[in-house]
Amino acid sequence: MKGSPHLCILLLAAGQSKRMGGADKLMLSIGGQPLLADRIETALATGLDLTVVLPQKKNAPHRWALIPNGNLNALPCLTAYLGMGEALATGFKSIGNSYDGVLVLLADMPDLTTLDIQEVARNYQHGSVVRGASQDGSPGHPVLIPKRLFNGMTALRGDQGAKDLLLREDIIKVPLPEHHALTDLDTPTDWANYKKRFK
Repeated sequence: MKGSPHLCILLLAAGQSKRMGGADKLMLSIGGQPLLADRIETALATGLDLTVVLPQKKNAPHRWALIPNGNLNALPCLTAYLGMGEALATGFKSIGNSYDGVLVLLADMPDLTTLDIQEVARNYQHGSVVRGASQDGSPGHPVLIPKRLFNGMTALRGDQGAKDLLLREDIIKVPLPEHHALTDLDTPTDWANYKKRFK
């Protein structure tokens, strides 16, 4: 009987928050701490290895200051300003081929819980793409990328995310509570609506 799959998490935190009106969305306070710190804590609590992709330290020293010592691999994406494809490629090149799958997690999605991430991981099937979804089946995050697609991920460039790569795949969707798999904070309106839920 084969053992459990060897999985890790890739947390993308290299974006420029261009649509947030000048604020760094990853430094906004969630539960009394910056969103990025909360997302790192949530990911580490899964027990899976964690790689975090960030902008160059000189461009985001405040983000780098939130990286805890040990327990994770933090690396700069020198071309993060060109788009998500650069961050994905940087992360997958660093991770290499020692894992059966990589759970891609976006740092601006505050509703995803440790249990959500573990649930997507639990549905791993060899060679398949698995992703979190809303209760009605709308695809969201995290996305579990199997090893056979790693080379394709390292070839991404610019603002090209994994969407085109995934269009050719039969995807296993894992329904997560409420809108956990879909809620992201891209704009001041997104942030305001999110905060209203806690009043």
